Amino acid sequence: MADLVQTDVAVIGAGIAGCIAALALAPTCRVLLVDRQAEPPPRIGECLPPAARRILEALGLSETLTGPNSPHQCSLGMQSYWGSSHCHINDHLRNPDGAGYHLDRAAFEGFLRARAEAAGAVFLRPATFQKAETEDDGLRLHLLRGGGNSAVEQRVHTRYVIDAGGRTAPFAKRLPGSRIHLDRLTACWATIPNRDPRKMGLILAAQNGWWYSAPLPNGRRVLAYQSDSDLINSSLHREPAAFLDLAGREPVLAELTDSVQTDLVLHGMVAAGSSRLPTAAGAAWAAVGDAACAFDPLSSQGMFHAMATAMQLGDLLKASRRLTHPNAENTAWVQQQYRAQIERVWQGYQTHRLLFYGMERRFCHAPFWQRRHATVSFMEKKG
Repeated sequence: MADLVQTDVAVIGAGIAGCIAALALAPTCRVLLVDRQAEPPPRIGECLPPAARRILEALGLSETLTGPNSPHQCSLGMQSYWGSSHCHINDHLRNPDGAGYHLDRAAFEGFLRARAEAAGAVFLRPATFQKAETEDDGLRLHLLRGGGNSAVEQRVHTRYVIDAGGRTAPFAKRLPGSRIHLDRLTACWATIPNRDPRKMGLILAAQNGWWYSAPLPNGRRVLAYQSDSDLINSSLHREPAAFLDLAGREPVLAELTDSVQTDLVLHGMVAAGSSRLPTAAGAAWAAVGDAACAFDPLSSQGMFHAMATAMQLGDLLKASRRLTHPNAENTAWVQQQYRAQIERVWQGYQTHRLLFYGMERRFCHAPFWQRRHATVSFMEKKG
């Protein structure tokens, strides 16, 4: 068993949300960053919306997007085949924050990890959270550090825990109350050579789901199909022919997938539905990013939400002096304020989710769309 580690904040998860939280807090307190992966895992690239630049600039990190050695690619906007078979362009030309970026996700997370360590955060990796015990002045965490036969128990005493572990919410899921799910949306991902010179993403509504595609910085293009888990062919994420056949039914996608059979790489299925914790904060913990509430990828807000909630929680902890003066008043203020912030975000997200799915009426007799339109109709009657 390793010696007891003392810290003010233990951040579980070193993805985007966890690293931003560590960067926000490391200058003013002791931060321990814990992740089960020694290095950022390979991920399909995603588009960072223009508004995220404000957070990166506030932390002095904007050079990662625009520097001469940046691995990321500028995004000029989105081609949308939604509600109509005609293409509608949503560009960033008039956006005051400028363009978005198609990220090399692993490189971006690696950059954030390095900057968090440079800011003073102590990093335990690989390390897996096991359990927590309440103590008078905080929490005692039990981690399993290392892997295989060499793994050892690591104890950590912390005044506060930030759960940044994504949809699995490793810390919060051990608390009473199960996660709330709005749907069973699942995404099946693949990458293909990028033969489209336009630096734009694409969304396209289909019979029983919808497609997303965007260029990647490495000369390839991501292509993803989203539908409910009970509506997706079980072979779709294992058989390239099945995936290409489904994509080829859409003329717009057929142009992208023509003659790429041997170059298509499938990357499996992942949960992509809308879900949240019953509560986003307790007396000595809070969840950020997907751990607090996870969004449908149609919103394009997953990474921005991760960054924004991490910054907001960091601001509240510093403003309240909760970490240096953990009295009942400061504790209750952070808990109340952060819960209210997450609730406002969730309510706003639900409104926009209903609005966008309600815009597509061409496939209203298909199960995927009936489920979402039934929710829209209920909300309209309720309103």
